[in-house]
Amino acid sequence: MNRILVISDLHEPATHPKYLQFCKDLYDEWRCNKVIMIGDAVDWQAISVHDKHPDLPSAGKEYELIQEAIKPWYEAFPHAVITEGNHDLRPFRLGKTVNLSDRLIKDQNTLWNTPKWTWVPEIVVDEVYYYHGMGVSSLYPAFNKARSMGMSVVSGHVHSAAGVWWAASPRGRFFGMNVGCGVDIDKLQFEYGIYHIRRPILAAGIVLGSIPYLEIMPCAKGEKYYKG
Repeated sequence: MNRILVISDLHEPATHPKYLQFCKDLYDEWRCNKVIMIGDAVDWQAISVHDKHPDLPSAGKEYELIQEAIKPWYEAFPHAVITEGNHDLRPFRLGKTVNLSDRLIKDQNTLWNTPKWTWVPEIVVDEVYYYHGMGVSSLYPAFNKARSMGMSVVSGHVHSAAGVWWAASPRGRFFGMNVGCGVDIDKLQFEYGIYHIRRPILAAGIVLGSIPYLEIMPCAKGEKYYKG
């Protein structure tokens, strides 16, 4: 049986400093044998079309920071599958605005020196559909996608959405699971959300065969993964 650890949005180099240990602990505790990173492994704020804090690093410096930040993730989970997110795809999307072929841009594994990682738009494992989550929002984005597809869905993308919701039809049951994120809200990359009422939920997912479990990261003051 597949025992899958679903790692939510990292946005390196702006990941919570204890999130990697949290994921490693979950992998061991649940005896996982497969890892799916649900997308936005990297942030690429420097080439975003959106406003950004002027003190954030340049594209060249951010590239160096991401490379260093990705190393321990690759060492911990060398055979992970990554469902590409909108941030992961920023270099390719930007290239298209100037008619630059994808063939002229380094592929993800070359960019981040992760030769054994598998980068895909989506993947289905045990009749569960995994993808980053673009195109769906609201409080229950994965469940809304599951209802439209008629099959179970796991997604990330919406940092403030985390939970599992079920439905059943004459054909069987299905679920939608959002896995929150792994970001450090204090980083300048997320300054845009300082006045948002809904804040990021740090979490990860476990899927055993076709049964999902959401694991909230205990990272408040006094809890195991508090960053101090």
